[in-house]
Amino acid sequence: LTLILSITFLASPITLFGQTPTMVEVESGEEEDDAPVERVARLSFLEGDVSFLRAGVNEWVAAAENLPLFTGDQVYTGRGARAEVQLGRGNYVRLSENTALTISELSHTGAQLEITEGIALIRLERFGTAFSRFEVDTPNAAMVLEQDGFYRVEVRGEDESEIIARRGSMEVTTTDGSFRVREGNRLLVNTGSNGRLELASADSFDNWDQWSNDRDTTIATATGASSSSFSYLNIIETTFNCFYGASELANYGHWINDSSYGSCWVPRVSAGWAPYRHGQWLWVPRVGWTWLASERWGWAPYHYGRWAFLPGAGWAWVPGLRAGSYSYRHSYYQWRPALVYFFNYPSSRGSYIGWYPLHPGERWRRPDRHRRPGDHSHLQYPIAGNGNRRPDGDGSRWRRPRVRDGVTVLPVEGFTRPDRASTRPSAPGRDEGQWLDRGARAGLPEITPTTEAAAPAWRGSDSRPGPARSFAPPVEVMNRPVVTRNRPADPQVATSAPRERRLVAPRKDRARIDV
Repeated sequence: LTLILSITFLASPITLFGQTPTMVEVESGEEEDDAPVERVARLSFLEGDVSFLRAGVNEWVAAAENLPLFTGDQVYTGRGARAEVQLGRGNYVRLSENTALTISELSHTGAQLEITEGIALIRLERFGTAFSRFEVDTPNAAMVLEQDGFYRVEVRGEDESEIIARRGSMEVTTTDGSFRVREGNRLLVNTGSNGRLELASADSFDNWDQWSNDRDTTIATATGASSSSFSYLNIIETTFNCFYGASELANYGHWINDSSYGSCWVPRVSAGWAPYRHGQWLWVPRVGWTWLASERWGWAPYHYGRWAFLPGAGWAWVPGLRAGSYSYRHSYYQWRPALVYFFNYPSSRGSYIGWYPLHPGERWRRPDRHRRPGDHSHLQYPIAGNGNRRPDGDGSRWRRPRVRDGVTVLPVEGFTRPDRASTRPSAPGRDEGQWLDRGARAGLPEITPTTEAAAPAWRGSDSRPGPARSFAPPVEVMNRPVVTRNRPADPQVATSAPRERRLVAPRKDRARIDV
């Protein structure tokens, strides 16, 4: 009964080209490990000095485009900077300069953010499907967004917040009561010694609003190039809330139809290119070693689906939609840190780590599933087709890849110290190839992540150099209390952002005003 209910739940009713695809599930002994997080946000755009603090890490560092963000992570934009955090298809949080954001919850059902300084613009689509609860907390007001829309939150110190519903509506709760702010209205909350509440229409716009509108236009143009020819991308991205970014790819390559794998995307790259070669391995305590691509398009193709080398086309990303039957694997639409097979080997020039992309049909699983909680120093293996037996048999010898040109190697020092530009990932040379032929060992060696491994080596895409400095927000901003309707359930949030969270709730004996 449990198995039947699970399959029923996963097989969402999607209709593509007039057909309903069937969910392909694997045998219970062959199923893939679930990702250790339910939903992952993406730093989809940055300009200027943008820093972040990873939950579980003690140092603020410069951020990078396509950086994955999780519950407990914090982002801060410096003077003149701006950033965009994507939570899913059509769902964005845009930060103006000098803005501090903490992600206090991020799951399949809800999102909760803390803004302790600055301006945040929040764009929501498919409320109730993408999110059943969306809350924004500030030092003197907690907002529960109620529907699709566009919202602006500006925090001016500990005592003043301005909240605007450009589109949509929300319930704002303070220590003085609850206020429903409807479309086109503004609520100013001042809780200082001369505190006041100011209700008015929101009929003024500034350069920051205009920039956000321009971003919407840019995104619509990019996604429209894909959706015009491949409408199934829209359907998949609006059905699987954790899967997004595929609809942006048309500007960076072209889509083809393969007889074995259905619609596949071929990137526009130079000769000798291979997946998982241009970027770095980033240490993320919550999920382990994670691939951060330097290509601007490097979000969806490195965290969903699989890669295949197709005759006449070269490397192609396979999202998981199959030709003819339009069936798919649910796991292909779940975010993974990196869909690769790791191995390691010694050489005359020291120890090396190598990897190659998983091929369609190869299962993702992490071999450390039985290790102590929180220890993700070892990562994924594809699983063989005969149950839980590891693909390397005795666990020591590596499995040769289907396509040798897809192998990438890196000295161990370059793996743990990605800030060293002289040790970038590359195809194996003649010497490395000889050592591989003698036999490498499957998996990663015993390594300890360094502080540098948690920091991006560049600020944006296409290997652009990092900013001259990274910095933390002012101490009073980091420690500033917030009021909240729901205290964060994840204990990592209290450790990462140890500020006071004052619980407030709508009260019948206080004011309740519709604006």
